[in-house]
Amino acid sequence: VFVTNPIQKPFGDEIDHILREAFGTMKLSSSDIEDKLQKLYNATISTKVKHRATPYDTDDAYVMTEVAGVIDESKEHIGSINTFPSNGKFQIGWKEADKSALRLKRFAKPPKGTT
Repeated sequence: VFVTNPIQKPFGDEIDHILREAFGTMKLSSSDIEDKLQKLYNATISTKVKHRATPYDTDDAYVMTEVAGVIDESKEHIGSINTFPSNGKFQIGWKEADKSALRLKRFAKPPKGTT
């Protein structure tokens, strides 16, 4: 596959590798895997969020978190993966979002009119 503009990897090399393996288990061709990854990365919205570790913090301390969000309701890319392989360092999988994740999700939504 000839790529003029390399894919920007918003999740880093390790997770990119896991995603490639996951798409590979779906018996996709190399070009189909690259296409799904490109769609996934193009759909990724990333932003830095400043928030308090707990709602009871009253000083000026806060945590900076980079939130990356992907919405794939039509299952064109990441939504088509049922299980993710593990590389030992990272464990990726589906789980129901807790309150903290749902709060951070609002920062990673696409701007209105872009979906």
